[in-house]
Amino acid sequence: MRTILLTIAYDGTDYYGWQIQPDLPTVQGEIEKALHRVTGKEIHINGTGRTDRGVHAYGQCATFRIGDGIPTDRIAYALNNSLPGGIRIVSAEEKPEGFHARFDAKGKTYRYRLLLCGPHEDADGAPQAQRQLLYLRNYVYQVNRPLDLAAMRKAAAAMEGTHDFACFQAAGGEERETTVRTVYRVELTERCLEEGFFPEEESAHVLDIDVTGDGFLYNMVRIMAGTLVDVGSGRIGAADVPAVIESADREKAGHTAPPQGLYLMRVYFEEDFGHGEE
Repeated sequence: MRTILLTIAYDGTDYYGWQIQPDLPTVQGEIEKALHRVTGKEIHINGTGRTDRGVHAYGQCATFRIGDGIPTDRIAYALNNSLPGGIRIVSAEEKPEGFHARFDAKGKTYRYRLLLCGPHEDADGAPQAQRQLLYLRNYVYQVNRPLDLAAMRKAAAAMEGTHDFACFQAAGGEERETTVRTVYRVELTERCLEEGFFPEEESAHVLDIDVTGDGFLYNMVRIMAGTLVDVGSGRIGAADVPAVIESADREKAGHTAPPQGLYLMRVYFEEDFGHGEE
């Protein structure tokens, strides 16, 4: 038997999250159906993590075991011919016996993307912003107020390190032995989307929040992003963030940012958390 590691990209808009659910479309469910069509066998896949409904991925990973048959270097091609357009297998590679996408993962990078209100746009949104949001509404969190990016970067620095991150955990997640995690980096990058994406208009202005850590609690990145937005809008002071973390109190942290701005960018299987995940 071979152990195969898939790297998967998907648009989470039309799916009820990663994990299989009865009578509902999920990313795991669609991949397992495709595997059945390609191999004629019932094959269960194990994902590195469970993204929620509406969350996207560039680098989700999953493992499964398969016997002789389709060559490893043809698995991605075969599955992509059988999958819906919103799910793509980026790569398939054979791993050693016993390798597991979840238990062998050393860390992940998530990106949270904000669509920023421009200087000429008020809370009601200028026509240009409304046209842009029409196409980006499933992929960004629009913030209709100015943000203090310097304060947000100060708060982001306070989120780095090894802490008890209970204040950034939502209720309803899987039981964890500990809420202590290590966040290696929280990086904020302003950028414009590709030139020409919106014909005859200035390209959308976005802020990407990239978070790399050894593990994440339920909704942790979305609550971190919401807290940074609250810092940027003055609802929480940047200097107060260390005390918020120390409190381990969910009520003291910021709001939970919506799912559509969140992307799982990369899973690390070696303890080499390089910079710049694209």
